[in-house]
Amino acid sequence: MVTWEDLDRELDLWQQAQRPVTLWWRDDDVTQPTDALSRLLALAVDYAIPCTLAVIPDPVHASLVPYVNDVPLAFPVQHGYRHANHASRGEKKAEFGGHRTPQDDKDDLLNGRDKLLGFKRLSPVFVPPWNRITDDLKPTLAASGFVGLSQFGPRKSEITQGGLRQVNTHIDIINWRADRRFAGEPVILGHIRDHLRARRLGSVDADEPTGLLTHHLVHDDACWLFMDKLLRWTFINSNVRWLTPFEAFKVDAPDYELEM
Repeated sequence: MVTWEDLDRELDLWQQAQRPVTLWWRDDDVTQPTDALSRLLALAVDYAIPCTLAVIPDPVHASLVPYVNDVPLAFPVQHGYRHANHASRGEKKAEFGGHRTPQDDKDDLLNGRDKLLGFKRLSPVFVPPWNRITDDLKPTLAASGFVGLSQFGPRKSEITQGGLRQVNTHIDIINWRADRRFAGEPVILGHIRDHLRARRLGSVDADEPTGLLTHHLVHDDACWLFMDKLLRWTFINSNVRWLTPFEAFKVDAPDYELEM
């Protein structure tokens, strides 16, 4: 059973190697201001940690734009278009899984991009719903102005098809296959420790920041409690650094992001 002390020991090994622990935080399925989103962003502000918000363009509420723009630690990215499943019965869910014509997919990509242009700190990163996208569509993403792609699991290479830079998430705090509730502190701590260890030993890409994935709309009390404990733990450890999506994807940030 992995504990916070185990995580401390892994952090000590990074410190002995004089290497900073880099993390980044992505929260999915953002469409409008809610109490849960306010609670999420309050955590980001309290611990001075940037939060990447994966915003679904088509149902996005107009009130979300000024709401997010007023939080300097909130960084929007595009999360699909409608978060609609186009896969056939029996297949894994996917919105951009190659189930439609290339032109239909491209139209949705561009329409979604245009719907988010009012956001400050919007980075040119695409997050496909259910973390799935066909390889054939990646060059279209690049041609449409995206420079980054984020899915789930250790990346195979930093640069993928079309020249996109891949930076994934690795730790999902929700147990989707069981009760869609908090996966449990020992389990999540184990995932964090294991990914950091794999980076340190070089069995995965050491330069890919460890990615935390949350879904504020389905958080139970245990999720919120854990998030507070985790962010507090990183806040008091000077060797831990949370990255903005601009930093994680190595994209030049706009001037207003640099003034954060």
